[in-house]
Amino acid sequence: MDVMINSRVNIQNFGVKNLLQILFFSSLSGFLTGLSFNSPNLSFLIWFSLIFLLRVLKNNSYPKSFFYSFIAGFIHFLTVVFWIGFVTRLGLFFLLLYLSLYWAIPSLGIKKLLEKNFNFLLVPLLWVVFEYLRAKWGGFGWALFGYSQFKNIALIQIVNLLGVWPVSFLIVLFNVVLFNFLEKRKLSQSLLSLLVFLFLLSSFFFYGYSSLKRPSFKDKSSLVSLVQPNIAQEKKWQTIYYQEIKDKLVFLLRQAPPGSLVIFPEASWPYSAGKDFAELKLLAKTFKRDILMGVVEKSEENYFNTAVLISKQGRFSKYRKLKLVPFGEYIPLRRFLSFISVVNSFGDISAGKEVVLLNYKNLRIATLICFEDLFPDLVRDFVRKGANVLVNITNDAWFKGYPQVIQHLQPAVFRAIEERRYLLRAANTGISCIISPQGEIEKILRVNNKKIFVEGLLNGKIFLSQDKTFYSQWPDIFIYIGGILGLVLLVFDKKIKF
Repeated sequence: MDVMINSRVNIQNFGVKNLLQILFFSSLSGFLTGLSFNSPNLSFLIWFSLIFLLRVLKNNSYPKSFFYSFIAGFIHFLTVVFWIGFVTRLGLFFLLLYLSLYWAIPSLGIKKLLEKNFNFLLVPLLWVVFEYLRAKWGGFGWALFGYSQFKNIALIQIVNLLGVWPVSFLIVLFNVVLFNFLEKRKLSQSLLSLLVFLFLLSSFFFYGYSSLKRPSFKDKSSLVSLVQPNIAQEKKWQTIYYQEIKDKLVFLLRQAPPGSLVIFPEASWPYSAGKDFAELKLLAKTFKRDILMGVVEKSEENYFNTAVLISKQGRFSKYRKLKLVPFGEYIPLRRFLSFISVVNSFGDISAGKEVVLLNYKNLRIATLICFEDLFPDLVRDFVRKGANVLVNITNDAWFKGYPQVIQHLQPAVFRAIEERRYLLRAANTGISCIISPQGEIEKILRVNNKKIFVEGLLNGKIFLSQDKTFYSQWPDIFIYIGGILGLVLLVFDKKIKF
């Protein structure tokens, strides 16, 4: 709190006029917000990190507000996704330029809305709309504000009704509450904003604790084994290591208890798999294990990032990844960027064409490959087709560990709660875990108290449900109702006096 008070005094002293000081406070907002996603211990920062930028917006013109918010967004996303630079610095640069617009563009509206009586509702609503646009149509729903609270299980139970959006809304609302008090707005307005926040917060927790106390569905069950092979990325596609990798996979496969489904991470198999998956069939038959494995599938003309389920009898089904990673699996706007030589050195993975459930005994598996767990619409499509368990297979070895592995775990927790399904994560280098339908991490693979860059097998028992959540049936209702509420508040804002 001392930091917040001192920051307020400093800002008031210089009136947010000096360029370097303005840039400092804008960057500070972006940096603190970014840190909130890098460790559960820092998630509290996001509850006040925006007040510095809000002060900057209040005291500057619209063009300057756009610029300073762009800087704040750039610093924020750089703090969050700097690890993309380990794979492609060019891709990181273009991505940062693009993502920063999701701070800069809404800042123009936020600046205007801060003057309104109902700024504590209008500003969060506008922010959530732009998060929604980024996640749904912008192609990169990473680090949505609500995700930072993935460890606050009671608070986030609301997402099975309304998705991540009300959690993001609540966070921005509290930032505006603080802003109103620090700006010495009308006491009645400041108190009303605080009361609204406290009412929503208590409602979220009441619903959350009530949900956690309800008996969970424990009828049908299944045994699973999650493999974390810890294969170094630099070894993965070098032929001299193929046999070593295969031996490791076989060793871990043999450790799995009979009768369990053995789940390997994304692109585990060191060879490109043909259309009949002959070697994998032989593996399943030889060791009498049912296997779900990520492979690079080669067809006559294309390569696919594929999940294949092979029974110990040799029967197989497959799902081809639908949502590809920009600058990782394909180059966006390749034909317009071909003048950059490094762009032409990238090959493209092809996208699949349809949602396919992988069926095993009583399991109807929604397989989410890599960052497909960022897309609630995709998960919902799986569930509507009958999925009763979610599986995320991923290879995060590219990104050198923390904080990326924590950030990638965050949306998985939300997907489990949204659909009230178990979510199983099999990650090449970690974090591999079993997430309950309430979003609790029931089991996590640890070796010598380490969760990443270790090799091991995680065995567990999961329970199945075919129930549909309110969110699954009415996924965007918070956005629609929020949009209507925002329009009503704008119309009546001046007519309502505090």
